[in-house]
Amino acid sequence: MSATANINDSKIANRYAKALFDQAQEQAAVHSVLNELNELKTVYETMPELASFLANPAIPKADKVQFVNDQFVSKTSALTGNLLKLMADNERVALLPLVAEQFKQLLDTFENNAVADVVTPKALDSAQEVKLKQSLKAAYGYSDITLNVMVEPSILGGMVVKIQDKVIDGSFSGKLNTLAKQMGVAS
Repeated sequence: MSATANINDSKIANRYAKALFDQAQEQAAVHSVLNELNELKTVYETMPELASFLANPAIPKADKVQFVNDQFVSKTSALTGNLLKLMADNERVALLPLVAEQFKQLLDTFENNAVADVVTPKALDSAQEVKLKQSLKAAYGYSDITLNVMVEPSILGGMVVKIQDKVIDGSFSGKLNTLAKQMGVAS
């Protein structure tokens, strides 16, 4: 898929997510809708035959809509069911994982939560994770922070934290690269 298609898909998915989020807020159902979206996303992503079926141009649109209605709409809340019907009618069910992700982002923004991607040379224990979360919450004012910790031994020590649009490179390798640049040495 081209970058343009990804941007267009993201814009379309964001419209669906925003409309659903607004309706879910009105009905105090944001968390239950998020749970349903996450379950549907998991089903969609773990069943490639479902994606193939829905993307197959040889299968009539009416059959796809009927399948989505029979298999998913009746098993979800009215809000999520209406979204699925609309997406099926517009042949946009393939955007469901992206809609779920963007819905979660809207909820995080609304609740003042953030996700921090953390790279360390070795796994953090639970006490270190708690301390890091507390430090990040205090520094950036978030109500809650979810950590996605990735182990990358090549950073040697320290850590790299990406939270929203901020990157904090406290890794030894990052400091060595900065020092090398300052000294005019190629890294």
